[in-house]
Amino acid sequence: MIPQRKLLQEYKDVLFLDFIKKERKEVNVAVFTDCIVTFQPSSFYSKEKYYTHVLFNELSYAIEMENMKYYKNIIKVVGRKSKITLMTKTEEEKGKFLSLKFRPNY
Repeated sequence: MIPQRKLLQEYKDVLFLDFIKKERKEVNVAVFTDCIVTFQPSSFYSKEKYYTHVLFNELSYAIEMENMKYYKNIIKVVGRKSKITLMTKTEEEKGKFLSLKFRPNY
């Protein structure tokens, strides 16, 4: 049986942090029951452009990372084959994000 994908939460204006490329991008995040998808906002007709995703399995998790000099409210989401690092605007958003279950419903 194929699980139904349901939207759990949406976040606007979250920073996607890439420490390897030394860049950060403002993204919108959609958390589904089996994956997380990030979109870059675009000024062209208010469209969003796909940026990246992380698929979940039973070992997926999200952890709170320590605050850094210029970055606060950092979350790392680890999935099946990839991981992403995000920075929320507030502690409250970070708490909501960490309270979500990052495992698919089979």
